[in-house]
Amino acid sequence: MQRQKDVEWGLYKAFYQETKNGKDMGRYKALLEKAVEEIVGKMDQQLMLNIFSLGNLDAFVTNANTSLQDFEIVSYLIIKG
Repeated sequence: MQRQKDVEWGLYKAFYQETKNGKDMGRYKALLEKAVEEIVGKMDQQLMLNIFSLGNLDAFVTNANTSLQDFEIVSYLIIKG
């Protein structure tokens, strides 16, 4: 598999035009929020299953209020089809 090391400038420019130089990220923020909701839902589901195990009540209480603010965005990867 060949790896590309150069930036696709056409895609880069199109993204920045679409997002007004990164100032209008509402569409991508909504997608990120949806992804976080899915992750948190899975975490809550697992915690509920684990609550019946001895010693896991502390983990349930600690992680019960996870939200978008608990995640740090390191980078966006946007795939256009």
